[in-house]
Amino acid sequence: MVLHPIACGLAFIAFLLSLGSGIIGFLAGALVALIAWLLTLISLAVDFSVFGIVRHHVNQDKSGSHAKFGSGIWLLLASFVTLFFGMLIVLFTCASARREKKRAAAATKNEGYPPADGAVAVPGRKRFGLF
Repeated sequence: MVLHPIACGLAFIAFLLSLGSGIIGFLAGALVALIAWLLTLISLAVDFSVFGIVRHHVNQDKSGSHAKFGSGIWLLLASFVTLFFGMLIVLFTCASARREKKRAAAATKNEGYPPADGAVAVPGRKRFGLF
């Protein structure tokens, strides 16, 4: 149960690192978010297994009591999914910012010059359909 606050603290540190400008800040934030996501995954697996065992024993002891998963474990699952998507967004933001810098540098470098092969330059044209 000690992994919950550790994962939460790492997620907050990843948030603070991703606020930093530059490639290094984004990459450090994504790396720390990955570590926090892995700790959340371990915490989620431990919680579901421990509370599943407890729920099974409480429901089978014939005392009339009934146990079910509460809102806390579903909140942990939601934070797991949200942390995963946040980590992906930080990684894609880092990659797209780097790509845009390269594209802007190439545009200013070749500004005013016709293409070498005689083709008409189309601004913003994507190569390979993705980039």
